[in-house]
Amino acid sequence: MTWRVELLFVVEQSLAMYDTYHEKIAAAACDQRIEAHLKSMDAKVDVLTAQTVISEVGVDMSPWKTEHHFDKFYPGLCAHFHKPVLVNSRAPRPGGLDGAD
Repeated sequence: MTWRVELLFVVEQSLAMYDTYHEKIAAAACDQRIEAHLKSMDAKVDVLTAQTVISEVGVDMSPWKTEHHFDKFYPGLCAHFHKPVLVNSRAPRPGGLDGAD
């Protein structure tokens, strides 16, 4: 069986990148660094949320001055800043069917 030269080249390049990534992961001790970051976060944050934030935002939080600024950029992650709104189900609503505006 003969192999197409261009496909062999792609496979060689892919394998080289795979090996490089694994070397970098091992050298940087990624698991230990991620674990250290997760442990340094507030205990109220579950692991999945922490991993999501780190993967999407990174560990540098300097672009946001406060938690409120971060929450404006990523709404919903900081649920403790949002107070529940109490709704009276018997109160007339603007534009509702009861004719009250």
